[in-house]
This record gives sequence, structure tokens and C-alpha cells, in this order.
Amino acid sequence: MSMPEKYRLALKSLSENTDDCVNKYAKEIESRPPPKMIYHYTNDTGLRGILESKTLWLTSVFDLNDPSELKHGLTLASDRLSGLIKGGRPESTLLASLFADFARTGIGEAGYFYCCSFSSNGDELGQWRAYADNGRGFALAFDAGSIELDFARESCGTNWAFPLAYDDAKLAEILEKLALSALESVQVPDQGYLKMEWGKEYLTVIGTILSANAIFAASFFKHAAYRNESEYRFLSSFGINKRPKNRKYRSRPYSLAEYLEYQWGEKSLDALKKIVIGPAADRIKAEKFVDDCLRATGFSNGKVEIEHSTIPYRST
Repeated sequence: MSMPEKYRLALKSLSENTDDCVNKYAKEIESRPPPKMIYHYTNDTGLRGILESKTLWLTSVFDLNDPSELKHGLTLASDRLSGLIKGGRPESTLLASLFADFARTGIGEAGYFYCCSFSSNGDELGQWRAYADNGRGFALAFDAGSIELDFARESCGTNWAFPLAYDDAKLAEILEKLALSALESVQVPDQGYLKMEWGKEYLTVIGTILSANAIFAASFFKHAAYRNESEYRFLSSFGINKRPKNRKYRSRPYSLAEYLEYQWGEKSLDALKKIVIGPAADRIKAEKFVDDCLRATGFSNGKVEIEHSTIPYRST
């Protein structure tokens, strides 16, 4: 027996309601004026690669070097869902269990999300240490308005550019709305649909829709402990079962990280305005390296400035 029409309509309604819930916040935060400059921190190899290829990598959110921000949001969603059930019907309890398992492990089938991180702060100690070879690396400064406009016109996925929020209360509010919508779909008037052939499929789809939107929502937030990073994020999102065909992989110890390439240099080459040299770098050698890289990769017109960090640095 196939799934009855009213259940299919319930899934359609859930998908639309949850999409609207997250998209409303996404459009609100994306509408804020961007900073004048956004900075991408990297090491010497990354600098040369970005200049040479004129590309930036958008990494799958499941393959980030530090996935704690994603797990943080999913854990909040799982806690909200469990708190709303409070000994409810078996279907609700099973949904909470399924989602808790997802929050612990993560599954790409819930949707595909790829991001590239920038900062509105071009000389931030934590970023130098974490992302730029412990202060010996570089920060590429892009004109935010120019590169953001170009990214928005990219044809792959649905693209967003926004400052991250460091607000657990707001994230929890969004996640609670998602959880309530999912529970409304689970708690249909009919009893015992899990005994039907299509019952488990119905519940699994609800869990997948909830998971996809929880991931999307979590992508706009980070724990308050990282507030100093002032992160500005480019995000490409793809729907359930719409894994992009142009994905690539790079090697990491005992694993592969999935990413997409964003060809920023095709239309917005002039968006690169300056390169900041890290506080622990050898000033003379690093400046020569940057100058050589610029000349070797077609930036020899002097439009890209070279600056030095002003932080008095002690390596960790």
C-alpha cells in the first residue's frame, strides 16, 4: 500500500513551513550591509594557490576542520525536540531518537551545504593562530560588496553571504519552531501509522526535512566563544537528494574533504585589494614572497597593497 495522499500533503506542508522559517531569518541577516572588507586567512601554500587558480574553496559543512559549530546547533535542536515531547506518543519519541542519532553522526543525505569563511577583522590573533600557520601566514582582503555580488550570481546551488551570529537564544528559537512543525506532522489524528508499510518512510522523511533545516539554520550561527573571529560566510546550499556534480575532494589525514570551487577571479579580479602578512612572519622574506606571488599570477599592476600585522606576537 502506498502512502495516502493526506500524508504526502502533510510532508509537503512541513517542507514549505520549515523552509520558510529558516529562509526568513537567512534573508533578514543577508540583507544587512556587508563590511567594507572581508579577509580570508591562509598559509603560504594557500596564498599561492588562491592567487594562481583565482578560486576559493567552499568546504562541505560535514568536513570542516572544526565541525563543533554544526554539532552545537544540532545538539540544541535535539534538546529542543526532546524537551517538547515529554513522554508523548511513540511516533514522537521515535522521531526524537532518530534525530538524536543524526545529531551525533551527521548524514549528507539531509542536504548539502558548502561554506567558505572570511572575517571582517583583518588582524585578529585567534585567526592568525588557527588558520594562518600560527601567525606566519597571510590574510587576503577582498572588497566585500564586489565579491559578494559576484558570488550571489553563481549558478550552482542557492548562494548566501552573511555575518555569522553568536546568539544561542535566537538559534534555539528557530530550532524550536522547526521542532514544533515536525511534531505537528508526526502527531496526525490517525493512530498506529507506523504499523503500515509506508509508516516508517513517512517518519524518516519528517526527520530528514527537520535535519536539513536544522543544518541550514546552524550554518548561520556559531558559539559565542568564537565571537572575536567576526566571521563572514559564503554558503552554497543544495536540497535533499541534490548533491552537486562538480564536487571535488582534497586529502586529509586518513580522510577526504569534499569541496566546491568558487571562481572569484573570473568576474571580480579587482575585488582583491590587499594582502596582510602575519605577525610571526619574517617581514622581509614574507613581503618578497607575496610580491613574487602577485607578479607570477598576473597581479603586477600594483593595485594589490601589501601590509603587515600590527600585533605584537608570541607564538603558542
